[in-house]
Amino acid sequence: MAVARDFGLNKGFLVPIVRSTGFQACVTMAGERPDLEPRAKQALHLVSMYAHARCAALMGCESDGQRRRVLSERERDVLAWAAEGKSSWEIATILGVSERTVNWHVEQSKRKLDAVTRTQAVIKALRSGEI
Repeated sequence: MAVARDFGLNKGFLVPIVRSTGFQACVTMAGERPDLEPRAKQALHLVSMYAHARCAALMGCESDGQRRRVLSERERDVLAWAAEGKSSWEIATILGVSERTVNWHVEQSKRKLDAVTRTQAVIKALRSGEI
């Protein structure tokens, strides 16, 4: 809190996000002189719940907070090795499949992630938490 005060965040409000599965996250707001009247707190609470739900949806999370998987296990394996700089031939050797199968999994991953190139698919998979 001492560091927050250095930035003018003297008072704040925390909204716990609790689902049927238990505590999931919290949303915090702070400022120099925030309006913390009861009606303002109610509004902030409501906005926080909606904002958190929207962020979770944009990140591809289910209502229980778990990330929704788009790629199959094999597609994740292939992209993870591609992220390590391995060629299709090297990935095929590591996974014990044909190079054609590796390329097929890369193409499926690109389609599912709306990526144009292998590199873009790897980046999107990394950003989304798939790999």
